[in-house]
Amino acid sequence: MVDDLGKKGKLKNCLAICDVLDKMAGAPLEVSIAVGLLILELSEEPWKGKLITFSEKPRLISVEEYKNLVMLD
Repeated sequence: MVDDLGKKGKLKNCLAICDVLDKMAGAPLEVSIAVGLLILELSEEPWKGKLITFSEKPRLISVEEYKNLVMLD
């Protein structure tokens, strides 16, 4: 799916906004994060690798900041 959307140029100029409010849990939270990760992977600069959290304290997150944490798993 990612390769297909990438070849079509879909979502290349998008910035993901992921709802991670406390009321989000289970499947809705997982889907919000998954779609956000899909978009940040397909987007091009300046948005590539970035997303905004929709929460009480919104943040612009760069995946590069967390790459080492993922590699520990």
